[in-house]
Amino acid sequence: MATLDIGFEWSRAHAYECVPSPNKKGDLLIRQKNKGRDPVRPLELPLDDPLAVIFANLEASGDACVRFAGAFGLLRTPASTGAAEGLSSWQTEIRKMKSLISMTSMVRSANSRNVRMNTASVDVALVSVNEKRIMVLQPRTLLDAMLVQLTQSLASGSDIETCPFCQRWFERGGKARRGDAKFCDERCRNKFYYAEQKRRAGK
Repeated sequence: MATLDIGFEWSRAHAYECVPSPNKKGDLLIRQKNKGRDPVRPLELPLDDPLAVIFANLEASGDACVRFAGAFGLLRTPASTGAAEGLSSWQTEIRKMKSLISMTSMVRSANSRNVRMNTASVDVALVSVNEKRIMVLQPRTLLDAMLVQLTQSLASGSDIETCPFCQRWFERGGKARRGDAKFCDERCRNKFYYAEQKRRAGK
């Protein structure tokens, strides 16, 4: 199945921090720490998994969300002085992403006329590249871009599976792993079989 180009560029600050919210008692903010910012094309980075899977695997702590923002930017807010998003909203989006990924097996196994998953809103652009007209999907936020990339990955034949050792999701059948991969990486595979050997030896 042919894939459509995803034209997405985002802005990422040089540093983020997790600080108390001045407006919402008890909430924390993921906030841009300085004025520095850079353009980034997060969907084109050499990652083993779609960005949505990496996001869904986050621990949802302030530190983990700050690290994610430092690598890819805020979910809905381009980098600018004082740009911030609530940690609670990030935690909500992580839970929603987990639920969405859990539902993907339904779409794979069910009749497509009976199951429909609306994932993201995008703009559709017609651009000219080397005198050739190309249709490009243009998400408006990092969150939408992650969802579009995940949808395209699944529609192209990849699957999202759970590693039997670390219990984290991973993509199989994509660029990084074969379609019959059972573990997220070789380290988890080795640890799993070592644990199995110890369990059997203890019987």
